[in-house]
Amino acid sequence: MTQQDKAGRVSEETFDEHLAGEGKLKACEEHAIKELIAEQLAKAMTAQKISKVEMARRMRTSRRQQARIMHRGLARVA
Repeated sequence: MTQQDKAGRVSEETFDEHLAGEGKLKACEEHAIKELIAEQLAKAMTAQKISKVEMARRMRTSRRQQARIMHRGLARVA
């Protein structure tokens, strides 16, 4: 299915170009990277059979910070 503009033409703009035009590309890319990191950490924890507390210890961070990284719904992870 193609999207058409108001004149009925098919847009040649990519999704990345659309997001960039809206000023949202960087934020979307950052969010996607954070999602990948959280997914990789979860897989590593499962593969190594370690708890969240142990993962935080190995990462040399607090359990709270580790929870923020793992929680995909939180946008502010520095």
